Amino acid sequence: MSAGLEWDEDTLPTSDLRNDFTRLEMSLDPVGLVLGRPLIAEPGELFWYNSGLSHVLSALLAEVSGQSTLEFAREHLFAPLGIETVRWKQDARGIYKGGTQLYLTPRDLAKIGALCLNDGLWRGRRIVSSEWLAESARTRIHGRPDYFAGRGYAYHWWTLDEYGVYYASGSQGQTLYVFPDHELVVVFTATIREGNIFPEALMREYILPAILPNECNCVEFGSAPYFSVAWPSNVR
Repeated sequence: MSAGLEWDEDTLPTSDLRNDFTRLEMSLDPVGLVLGRPLIAEPGELFWYNSGLSHVLSALLAEVSGQSTLEFAREHLFAPLGIETVRWKQDARGIYKGGTQLYLTPRDLAKIGALCLNDGLWRGRRIVSSEWLAESARTRIHGRPDYFAGRGYAYHWWTLDEYGVYYASGSQGQTLYVFPDHELVVVFTATIREGNIFPEALMREYILPAILPNECNCVEFGSAPYFSVAWPSNVR
């Protein structure tokens, strides 16, 4: 997310054909579209969310492994975890979409979180190296004051270092949280429209106060106690 390419999928709605995510979805050559964008910053200098870069990674994985991204994931991740119900959409050239449209059940998404929580072990079997998991969740770059402030980004994990959590956040509220220090995995699946409550609000106001009462602040809300966790208000 810091390649320095000109890209904007946040400012305009996806109904606007100038939105780069929309252009990516409509393109007959999505990888070419991404790699053809001009460089406007030094790589590693500026955070700017770019689903196209995730798609390029999917294409690279397929090229290097000789398998499609789905085949690779089935062999090395899904099958070992007993994940069978998977849907993943492809682009116009048959490349699985690296940045969107992977569908898993809540239970199967929680299995991935449990794998991370257990340092890459699943029922005593090593699936992923603990070293790689630690590196993948380490913050590499932070959001700017005017753009995803308070959040960090690792290897496709969002991070909130102050709270010891890393998480995957998908479209319309699909979220997987991993709290290593508290041995906690939380999964949300939803179709959230504008104006509805977001998973982070549920985490902040209900789940964390229930399991971490000593780390929450109790304030009065009407006549009943109302719990509020010190969680960045701009996290959505």
